Amino acid sequence: MSLNIDENKLSKLLDEEGLDLIYRNETVSTNEDLKKMKDIARPICEVALSQTKGKGSNGRSFISTKGSGIYFSILLKDNNYKYLTPNVAVAIYKSFQELFGINLGFKWVNDLYYKNKKVCGILCEKNLEEDFIIIGIGINLFKIDEAVLRENNLENIAGYIFDKEDEEKIDCTLLIYEIVKNICSLISKNKIDEIYKNNNLILNSKVLYKSKKYIAKSINNEGHLIIESGGNNIEIASRNDIEIVI
Repeated sequence: MSLNIDENKLSKLLDEEGLDLIYRNETVSTNEDLKKMKDIARPICEVALSQTKGKGSNGRSFISTKGSGIYFSILLKDNNYKYLTPNVAVAIYKSFQELFGINLGFKWVNDLYYKNKKVCGILCEKNLEEDFIIIGIGINLFKIDEAVLRENNLENIAGYIFDKEDEEKIDCTLLIYEIVKNICSLISKNKIDEIYKNNNLILNSKVLYKSKKYIAKSINNEGHLIIESGGNNIEIASRNDIEIVI
């Protein structure tokens, strides 16, 4: 399967938004490629049809097989965007809603789900030497090969959005452009969209914090998770501090 991505059309569309395009059939990691860039005149979007070592959060990998999804990274000047990851998630959510009428679900902090399985991961990194930020995005549009899922123990985790017979109907060129456009318009917002705070799949889940069970109650204006037990609220800033048990 080869996805419907028109390199020339995408380059022109991104140019209208002030971004240059790097297009690759395969790379190790689009985030790692952009980390090597120096003296950049304009923002860059790098798109790859596959990644051999796609990056996930906390050192995990993101399976990026050809024909299964779209994998791209955006390099921007670091303007100290306060709510970068939540606003990127909202940009992706709005793009699928606008183009396909599909409502994805947020999972604090940096994942989007569809039909109770993960279909999108976001990894934001900084290039401190060059004062850039890099926004990495991987989206499973179609089902990943079962053998690959089993090999990586992802059968019950990784999902997909479209059936393979719908491939020709999905304009990946327009989808990538729409996401990039929405990101550029949303990341400067000085607050987190209410959609992200109120429609997050982690809410009402049981979580473990320091070996004690809590309920995930809300996400505050800083994007932190509020957990509660026995009337006591605790503010959690990092996903690494808790374990979801239900």
